[in-house]
Amino acid sequence: LHVRSRRQRQMCIRDRYQVSLSHDDLTEGAQVSVDASRLQQIMANLLSNAIKFSPTGGRVTVTSQWHGDGIRICVADQGPGIAPEFHDRIFQKFSQADSSDARQRGGTGLGLAITRELVHNMNGEVGFESRPGEGARFFVDLPLARLPAGSALV
Repeated sequence: LHVRSRRQRQMCIRDRYQVSLSHDDLTEGAQVSVDASRLQQIMANLLSNAIKFSPTGGRVTVTSQWHGDGIRICVADQGPGIAPEFHDRIFQKFSQADSSDARQRGGTGLGLAITRELVHNMNGEVGFESRPGEGARFFVDLPLARLPAGSALV
């Protein structure tokens, strides 16, 4: 039920903003040790932002790929991008690039701060790449699950 309600909220947001979603998983077989409900919250935060800041008819793309000793999950949008002067504050509580955007698009400025805290609690890293006018690409790096000595995946 918890997962369904989050999914329903995201579908409502997606439909409201008329944005399409696509997913490309290049990490088949990867196993990470995470709190599943917290990972859902992380993805909900990133997807919600990407959808809200994408133009009508835009596309949000989610990819997962091998990265170093773990996997990288990326959420990319086709929105206006993030101004360079805001890059240092993007993960701070109550930070929003433009408070008028917040009023138009909704949000409290807590989602990315919460996301960062949750990712760090799972021994991961979160970051982003963005240029004004070229959208934003947020990524979450998570380490692979460590098997006990002498164990093997079957």
